[in-house]
Amino acid sequence: KRVYAQKPDESNDDYKKRVYTKRPDETDVQYVTRIKTLREMFPDSPAWTDDDSLTYSSDYYKLLYKQQPGETDEHYYTRLTTRAAGEDAKTYKKKIETIQKVYPDLAMWKDDKY
Repeated sequence: KRVYAQKPDESNDDYKKRVYTKRPDETDVQYVTRIKTLREMFPDSPAWTDDDSLTYSSDYYKLLYKQQPGETDEHYYTRLTTRAAGEDAKTYKKKIETIQKVYPDLAMWKDDKY
């Protein structure tokens, strides 16, 4: 826990950069798992709460929300827009806004079919 806590002299930007940088020895799955775990350990961290620009977290969200091999568009869009158990309206809205920023060209934003 101490490794990922924000250091007293560390700016929010430096902290976000340190936390969100994928380590060379991490697989995509390990990286996403590490960030998810950190979000649970430090839910009020500025790394998550002050990241509207997605400057440092974009790679994480691209991996977290990417379409899986063999996944149909319909299933993919359903997975992206499903509200998780216990997810409040504010958190759900933020998730959808993040997905729109990371994947602005998805057909589901433009096609009434979805």
